[in-house]
Amino acid sequence: MTKVYKPAGREKMLSSTKLLLKISRPEFAPANSASLIIGVAWGLTLPVGLLWGLGIPLVMAYSVITLVAAYAAQINTLSDYELDLKDETKRELVNALSQFPRGKLRIIMFMELALSFAILSLLVVIMGGSCFLRACIFRASVEA
Repeated sequence: MTKVYKPAGREKMLSSTKLLLKISRPEFAPANSASLIIGVAWGLTLPVGLLWGLGIPLVMAYSVITLVAAYAAQINTLSDYELDLKDETKRELVNALSQFPRGKLRIIMFMELALSFAILSLLVVIMGGSCFLRACIFRASVEA
């Protein structure tokens, strides 16, 4: 009888991290960067303090965009699992999802949303509510 290799300790954590990275679809990161650049170009008002007026809000906005994008990619991976089983090009993605515990993934997804909300709330406070108002106006204009 052959023994099944089960990673322990640090190896298990690294293995879980690699699986989560595959499930989170990092290939979408460049699109997140483009969204941030477009948003900054649209909403930037001068003069602006370099650190508090630009640096911190940029990092916070990118964090929110990235966390929400990871959440969306994980939802997509979960919902398309049966379909992706038939697609040979998505073999690594399907393998990663089948090895990663679903309960753990749901907890991580909840934490991503909670952290996104917390960062976004802090960003609204720092920017004096203007970023939230701008986002609402932009969304309304896009939907019209």
